[in-house]
Amino acid sequence: MLNTSSSAWRRASSKNVIFANGGVRWFRVPSLEARVEDCTRVADMWLNGYGQANQKLVEKMVRLLAYHGHVDQARDVIKIGQRKAKAEFRDVGPYVPVLDVLTKRKMVTEAREVIAEMFENELRITPACIHILVRLLRNTGETLELLRVNNVELTPLVLRWVLNATLMNKLDLQPIGDELKNQGLKLDPGMYLCLMDDALSRGKYDEFKEVSTRALSDKGVTRNEAFYSKLVALYSKARDLEGAKAAVEKMLDARIKPHRKTLMGLADAFSRKNDVAGVRDVHSLAMQGAQGLRMKDIDRLTESYMRCGDTASIEKLLALTRQGQMEPPGSYYARLIINYARDGRIGDAYDLYEEAKRRRDTGLDCVYNAMIDAFGMNGQLGQALKTFHMVQNKTPATYEKLAKAYALKKEVEGVIFCAKNVALLQPRRKYNVQVHLIRAFGLQRNLISAKGAFDAVKDEVKGPTLAIYESMMHAYGHCGNPDGSISVLRELEERMGFTPNCFTMTHIVDAYGINGQYEKAYAVFENIMERGMLPDVHAYNSMIRALCMSFKFGEAMGVLGNMLERNLLPNGHTCRAFLSAYLTLGDITSACRIFELLLKVQPKPGYRAYEMLIEGFQNQASLQEAVNAFKDMRRVGIPTDDELIDRIVAFKHETALEGAREGFHKHLKRGVPTSVDQPVGDGSLLTEGRNRGFSTP
Repeated sequence: MLNTSSSAWRRASSKNVIFANGGVRWFRVPSLEARVEDCTRVADMWLNGYGQANQKLVEKMVRLLAYHGHVDQARDVIKIGQRKAKAEFRDVGPYVPVLDVLTKRKMVTEAREVIAEMFENELRITPACIHILVRLLRNTGETLELLRVNNVELTPLVLRWVLNATLMNKLDLQPIGDELKNQGLKLDPGMYLCLMDDALSRGKYDEFKEVSTRALSDKGVTRNEAFYSKLVALYSKARDLEGAKAAVEKMLDARIKPHRKTLMGLADAFSRKNDVAGVRDVHSLAMQGAQGLRMKDIDRLTESYMRCGDTASIEKLLALTRQGQMEPPGSYYARLIINYARDGRIGDAYDLYEEAKRRRDTGLDCVYNAMIDAFGMNGQLGQALKTFHMVQNKTPATYEKLAKAYALKKEVEGVIFCAKNVALLQPRRKYNVQVHLIRAFGLQRNLISAKGAFDAVKDEVKGPTLAIYESMMHAYGHCGNPDGSISVLRELEERMGFTPNCFTMTHIVDAYGINGQYEKAYAVFENIMERGMLPDVHAYNSMIRALCMSFKFGEAMGVLGNMLERNLLPNGHTCRAFLSAYLTLGDITSACRIFELLLKVQPKPGYRAYEMLIEGFQNQASLQEAVNAFKDMRRVGIPTDDELIDRIVAFKHETALEGAREGFHKHLKRGVPTSVDQPVGDGSLLTEGRNRGFSTP
């Protein structure tokens, strides 16, 4: 029984075309129940031959009923509206809400019945319907077969809809790829990129390569900068950096200017594989495709070269900033200072530090921090402390750099002082100082304290970081237990799911090398290459140091030759490894020859190299050579420590005193008269002279 008092009934009974010409205002009633009730009444009116429907009205009614749990009534509205109210459907839009609800409820049988009803009228398919079909069947192949059986033409547009739906539902794209290949349809660039991305996600590199070849050879595809940038990113994701570089070359051949971000990302990927040749190639491509490098690009390229240890290329970029009168930020200077310090070139680092102070008035705190780190790495704690007092705004990073300097000098109290200040400024950064505390205990050969500091971090909520694990490996190595470093590495893999990189493995090489187990160190070094990693300068230096500590100079020169074949230049650490070994053997001649080689590689050798050479001359009692080395050190502009100056002065006085004593004893043996009346041959005159108030020279 119809309620004739209803507003919907009054509008329908007026026999106007309110349902056909946009009169859907009757939906705007306050309650949901009233709207559902009105939908039912309108359907009853259509059954009784009142009113006329259109697709828009039917679709709104179906959506309201279906999404509020009245699926059966929604299906009835579709049938009544189409058959009784003479609604003409242009596409499958009214069926989409019903299919969506049935798919969410996993009512596959009912959904297939609706699909059959939908395809009876040969309606045009829509993207929303394709998406629901793919989600319902969970198989792209079955979706394509369903469309084919129901006489839906698989045009490129329809296939693109299927492709997008498949990607959104994270399903296998291979069936649609086969369909595209069988039909020989031309794809747009976006479809090619989608197919390549899917192939990589399934681990099918051959399929990815095939699709990429088709995409680059298809003359009907418009390849723009966005397409090439995405292609380079996909090659980088597949770790095929040569393919990425080839894509950039094709981009340049097509006279398309590559985006700087694309090139810098490729250089970054090469550097993470320690492929310095690849970084250089990208650098040259960047120079071809652009008028000039911006400061931001130079900064990123410098960072890539630093990972590979290519100081020569870094210096070329630095010269470029000077020629172009650019204004490098303080962070750029800080990065270069750290790089020079790692190579043992503290003189060059100091020159750059002075240049930064001349060229910049602000932003120097990070430069001061870098200089503290540089002095600390070269064992100059006094200079590090002087620089520390020059910093106006001391941040946690400042104390962390100072803690590192204290740790390398085995000053545990200094590290604890820095840790307390960091905890006051920024408590969550106290873990960074814990790294240096573990290292300090390791250098003191105090394994119990180092392990206690390591376990204390493990009990924290945050847990140990990668740097803390590496510091524990370092401590085990210096405490004579290199196998303990292996156990820490295994714990790192199990607890954090970490895949060891070249830097981490270098700690194991160091641990075995320090303890004279060069064969095990070489086995770990070879394992780096077996894992598909290219050793960097630091890994080669660790291996050379391990061989030199066991006095295997021939094998060390072989590793050095391999290093040169890869276009990796030796640095201060390389030469210091040989220098330390020769000085340990007391072979000052060979040590001087190695030092001359170091001068050819670096016009300004590091502080540590001079310190070691001066110590070698002291052991050989060669005062003049030690003084000459000290003067040369001052001449090239390497800042000296008060400790080294005191050592030279003390050595000079001690040598002079010894010379005077020897001359005095020669006079005694020859019987030459002295200021004392009666010389005594047994040397008792010396004591007698002191008793009378005389002092020895």
